[in-house]
Amino acid sequence: MPQSHILRLSQEIVDEIVDYFYPEEDLWTLIALTLTCRAFVSRSQMQIFTTIKFSSDTWRPGHQGARSKRIQRFLDILYAAPYIARYVRGLILTISSFDNDWVAEDAQFIRIMEVIRQSGSCIRNLTIYGWSFPEKFSDARSLEHNFLQPFIYPFITSLKISRMMSIPRALLASSTNLRDLNISFSDLEPFGDDLDTYPLHFPPQLQNLEYDPPTGVIEAVINAHCDSDVPLIADLSCLRTLRTLTKRENVESLQKIVQIAKTSLEELYLLSDENQNYYSYGGSINFSDAVRLRVLNIDVVFPNSGDDPLVDLCTILNTFPIQNSMEKFDLSAYIGFYSSVGGPESCFRADWEALDREIARISSEKPLEFHLHMVYQVPESDDEEESDNGNDGDIGKIGGHCRLTFERLVRERLPKIHDGSQITLTLSYHLDLSHS
Repeated sequence: MPQSHILRLSQEIVDEIVDYFYPEEDLWTLIALTLTCRAFVSRSQMQIFTTIKFSSDTWRPGHQGARSKRIQRFLDILYAAPYIARYVRGLILTISSFDNDWVAEDAQFIRIMEVIRQSGSCIRNLTIYGWSFPEKFSDARSLEHNFLQPFIYPFITSLKISRMMSIPRALLASSTNLRDLNISFSDLEPFGDDLDTYPLHFPPQLQNLEYDPPTGVIEAVINAHCDSDVPLIADLSCLRTLRTLTKRENVESLQKIVQIAKTSLEELYLLSDENQNYYSYGGSINFSDAVRLRVLNIDVVFPNSGDDPLVDLCTILNTFPIQNSMEKFDLSAYIGFYSSVGGPESCFRADWEALDREIARISSEKPLEFHLHMVYQVPESDDEEESDNGNDGDIGKIGGHCRLTFERLVRERLPKIHDGSQITLTLSYHLDLSHS
């Protein structure tokens, strides 16, 4: 684009263009934009440096020393262009148990944190990944004193931890502005002498929580709400959004969290994992006290046995009182992942009429959005035949057949939803071509 035309636009519009065309995690696109026109430079740099990443050395051939070089290169960037520090909001650390002292002891890394703070910016989003499971910091006290207390505790609003053990309890309890927590396969350090180093009476009030599994950190947070003798490290009573996977242990803990956050919870996402494992919901969740719940997103997997996943689902939908706050219900149904017998028509075996009645009851003549998303796994034989023929025509025919089948399902088995004046129905479908 000629520079004269670009300069006729306000910088705000140019920034909007960069934001719109920026593909997430596509660093090279942003670098290319900075070389295209000076008007793109500022916004592109802001996108590039919004989140910075550092990793422990892995001691594999060709990798030793990469961490120190990366830290030095970024520090050089900050010295050459100090304004870059103002863009930094997020920090991602990938940690090895054998190389992590640098987070608390490396003078150059600490200097980066100081430059960011002195610029007027701060780390608001912290992510800590373990290289594998489990990993841990070698010296939690040095970590707290040199890194967490001056640069993390006063500022972070979002925290994500995965595959880490012996996480300092104060990382939650002292981060008083923390609102978003994402925990997977991680645990806290045992109770110790650090209990008096964080404000037990003012734990962060979480608004958004995502977890899998419920052991470790989540178990400790839940137990503290149930046992007055256990220090509260994070308050769930103001939780607004909850997200987890459809596993038995997850759903059991979810019910406890729903009860703790019964007067604040607004959105609940109960999603299938990548294996689309079947789980029976029957009687596991009670929404009778969730007075503010307005968005519900649930995945159900159709098994190859005689179990009816919709009967299970309806048992928990039945716990909604007539007077409820529901505004949107998203249901994803996975067909053919356990058995291809019957094709997409096998979905007709389930009790859709029961679901129809429950959705109509929950709506109770008030506006309700209902999105039904059908996912059909194409049988492996059909998929392989298409690959051999190099022709997508038959896959297109399967897709067309699924569309007609699912449209007929809605017309014939969901009449109250289909014809209800207060229910807005959206039907979509997807063909899954992957096989385990």
